[in-house]
Order: sequence, then structure tokens, then C-alpha cells
Amino acid sequence: MSVHSTLPEVSGGTGIAPAASSLTRRHERAQASLERAFEREKRVVVMVGVDSVELGQVVSAFVEGLDQRTTSVRLRNPQANALAAFAEINRAIGFDPKDLTLSDLQNVLTLFLEYQCNHHHRTVLCVEKADEQSMWLLDCIARLVSSCKSTPVGRSLMVLLTGSSRLTDILQYDALDAIRTDAGTPIRIGPLSIFETREFLRTMSATAGHGDVQSSFEFDAVERLHNLSGGVPHVVAKLFRECMAMTRKSGHRPATSKVVAAAARNLRAAASIEARVSPPKPALIAAGTADSSRRRLRFRVPDREPLEFELRPGRYLIGRGPTADIKLLSPAVSRRHALLIDTGESVQVLDLGSVNGVFVDGKRIAEGTLEPGNVVTLADCRLEYQAGD
Repeated sequence: MSVHSTLPEVSGGTGIAPAASSLTRRHERAQASLERAFEREKRVVVMVGVDSVELGQVVSAFVEGLDQRTTSVRLRNPQANALAAFAEINRAIGFDPKDLTLSDLQNVLTLFLEYQCNHHHRTVLCVEKADEQSMWLLDCIARLVSSCKSTPVGRSLMVLLTGSSRLTDILQYDALDAIRTDAGTPIRIGPLSIFETREFLRTMSATAGHGDVQSSFEFDAVERLHNLSGGVPHVVAKLFRECMAMTRKSGHRPATSKVVAAAARNLRAAASIEARVSPPKPALIAAGTADSSRRRLRFRVPDREPLEFELRPGRYLIGRGPTADIKLLSPAVSRRHALLIDTGESVQVLDLGSVNGVFVDGKRIAEGTLEPGNVVTLADCRLEYQAGD
């Protein structure tokens, strides 16, 4: 069965499906690794790569190969919160999530897994593009995995998490110990080497009817294409097609390095190459330089003057580590303490498994939506959220 939605997808396989034509050998090996993990009844599998397009293709090929006794649910985009994510999961497995609490939704999923187990069926839950925005969902999954460890239900569930290499860093949080322990070593899909790019182009050129790649590209042009694409297969494919279109239009073959560079400029103009990486997070700007009607944070750090910053829509990692967007130089603050998400309509905060916790107006929270005037306490630091004039 399948549900046509931009967010979740649930389906039943119809036997082993052939690998997608655009998958390279390393992607096919990753798919084979997923299939082995499924056969060994692993509860959690983590797969990381340089690009979500290729990861999604591997997941699709794997899901299509599952038999009819397996239900697969795919969450392809980050969720606003755990309640929304579990509502989508329950809707996908056939339950109306209307007016149910998060606890109710988790209980329904547990009952469904028990049913699957009793009837010798399996469930595969795929959380794709998992990152800091998925922390609330990952935390719920960690609890689910932990609760299933000592029961037969655990053998009916397989959780597949995919994302960038940062996902392995996220899984280091103490709250996600159950996931990290069960997952073991992640399945990694790196970019193509120059030799693999040549082989990939050779296959594409022959499949597209352009003959041998040597008649389509000068030797140096292939290296230029590889460097400009970063070895990401779907970007390699886009550049290849753009180069072929340009040489067909001009009537001059093979494509030179200059043609490859021009093709890359064309794709950049259409935001095709940049789409393979996340857009940069907006920078924090001193509040005194912007419109006072915008959302702001006022920081109070021990032994330092208060600071005020303006927020723009985006994600802000808060902590004392070198990768933090908002650095709080206090030894009591964790290196990756909390995540602040400005959606443009609201500001949300979640604890990233910090030692000293996140408090909003004196109450410890795992996640929450801030209201103007709320005071967020991170160890010995205070962040006051302000909005409006």
C-alpha cells in the first residue's frame, strides 16, 4: 500500500526490486548492507553520506525490495516536533491521530508493533535527513528502541536513520545511547573518486547513446567536471546532461574544460548545484543595527556585559564548543547545549542532552516554544526572548 504525501510514505514491497539505474557500485553495496541488517533483525541502522539525494535513492531501492509482510514508513523531512512526527507515523500505519497525545501515539505504535510481531511481520521506520531538528523525534525513538530491547517486539522493528556525517556526532548525546549502541558502525556513502566519476560517466554516456565517454569529453574535462561536482553522483549527472546539451547545440564535440565550467555556471544560476548542500544559517546581528520589531535574545553571561542579538529564521546551536552559532563561554554550559529554531512564526528551543539542562521560566524542559518575555536558563547563563517593539 502507499500513502501519497509530501512527508510520510508507507508501502509494502513486492519482492526484490532491481537497483536504480542511477545508483553507483558503492550505493548498491550500501543497499546490500541494509538488506543484510534487515535479515539479521537489527533494530537500528544508521547510514550517512554527502548528499540526501543519493541516500534517498538507496533507501527507495531498499524499501522497494521488502516483501509484503513488511510495512515501511518514511519521514523524509524534519518535523516541527515529536507530536507531529508520531502523528504522521500513526497516520501512515492506518490510525487516525486526531486529538491524541504524544504518549497515546507512542502507545498506538507499540500496539501496532506487537501486532506485527505476533503475525511474524516486520516494520521499517525510515527517518531521513536526520539532524538537530530531529532531536525530539530521535529522543522518542531512543526510548522506543530501549523499551523494545527485552521484548520480542524489538525483532519486528527496524529503525533506519539517514543524514550527513553530522548525524554521527548528534548520536553521541547521552540521551541517544540506545540508538548508538544498537546501530553500531554507520553505513557510509562518500563522494565518488575521480576513477569512479570516469566510470559513472562512461555508463551514462553509453546509456544516453553518446558512445564512449572519450568521444564526449576531453580527458581534462572529466577531471574538471569531477572537481566542480564534488564527486556527488546526481550533480555529476546534471553536469553531464548540461554539457551534452551545450555541445549538441553548438555542434562541437568533445566537451572541453571550458564547456564544463560554462555548464556549471548555468546550473549555479538555476541553483542546481547549491541544492546539494543546506543553505547557510543566517548570521546573528547586533540588535542595535536592525529594526526593533524583530525577534531578539538578550544574553546574560557571568562576569560579562549583557549582549543582545537579533534572530532571523534559521537554526542556532548554543553551547561553548567551537561549532556553536551562539557561544556561551561558561564552563557550566555543554559544548552542544541547546538548539534554537526560528521558523519565522515562532521560536523553539530544545535540549541537546546537556548536563545541566534547559530551563524556561524556571521549569526544566526537553523542548518548547518560546513566548515573548520567557527566560531560558542554560546552567549559569540567562537568555531572555523578546519580540515586538
